[in-house]
Amino acid sequence: MVRVTCKRSSHCPGLQRVIGSSSKNPLRRIPATGVCHFKMVLDMKSDNWEYYIKDGSEFSSIKGNLVTIKDKATCPNYWFSGETTVVLGRTCSPELIVNIETVCSWEIINKHRDIQYIESCYLFIGCIRHFGGLHSTVYNSRVDIYLNKNQVDGFALRVIPESHSDYFHRIPESVIQKPKVIKDCKTIYSWTIHEDFLSESNKQTIELRLDREVYWDIDYIGLAFKLKKKVPKIFLSHSWADKPIARNLSIKLAKRGIYCWLDEAEIDIGDSLIEKIREAIDNVEYVGALISKASIKSEWVRKELDVAMNQEINGKRVKVLPILLDDSELPGFLLGKLYADLRSPDKIDDVVNMIKTRMKL
Repeated sequence: MVRVTCKRSSHCPGLQRVIGSSSKNPLRRIPATGVCHFKMVLDMKSDNWEYYIKDGSEFSSIKGNLVTIKDKATCPNYWFSGETTVVLGRTCSPELIVNIETVCSWEIINKHRDIQYIESCYLFIGCIRHFGGLHSTVYNSRVDIYLNKNQVDGFALRVIPESHSDYFHRIPESVIQKPKVIKDCKTIYSWTIHEDFLSESNKQTIELRLDREVYWDIDYIGLAFKLKKKVPKIFLSHSWADKPIARNLSIKLAKRGIYCWLDEAEIDIGDSLIEKIREAIDNVEYVGALISKASIKSEWVRKELDVAMNQEINGKRVKVLPILLDDSELPGFLLGKLYADLRSPDKIDDVVNMIKTRMKL
């Protein structure tokens, strides 16, 4: 959905690279890659980008000081760029002011299948203020950024821009294109993410750590996934009783570079089941029909295979690939088709190879 082009600056003032580990901080530390000055453009016709964005104020946990728009009764209004702003490092209650670091985290929920087909990933922070609102009155104050406890970057604030007295991390480019969903942001910080930093689940945790007397006005935070292009696709039609087998087959196929459509990964609350399934079958090369005593009795499986068989007949090419899970007889409309035998779990690699051969991979 989003096309992104990236221009990396050759020099980033004030960047402090982090090497080695620290007994004071048990989080994994790696050499920092620097800040990537993104040029981002929303393209609704592209289907190989997925964005997962949270408001800055939708943080999950906090240690230290922060304020949001909910505190505007006791805080100056100019502290907040909008409804989504969280200002890290500040408090409006004098009695709560403590001279400690600030640690804040956000949980990002992504589609599980994205992790299997990712080509590249970026963590980004959107700030409405021109300098990102990231500043400190203390030279060399530090900020650390983590994803799932892995350090993405670490840098010190050492730059004083013209007409400013505080220290900043960098001077952003004057013109930055960005996705419309964060169109009001004048500054976007972004980092390339190592693939092994991503959790295999659908939950990613972004964490920021700021030295005391460091302040950061954050309006949006999230992840951008660039998915692999032209990935061969198969829809796995199955009954709920056969879900564990379908999941295992999906994982095996994904490791071979084959995208698997599973309802639990693709259908969100409120979606029309019929519309999503028809759309999915339209957009895959094949439909794997997991045939069992349970699936033969399933009304949903029958509907899915009806749609797929109609496409096979009209398109005059093979669309449905029967995969036999037990000793059930193939339904009448599948008789005469060669099936893959998955009646024994140890046959799963053979089935994967048959599907891969059919897709000419």
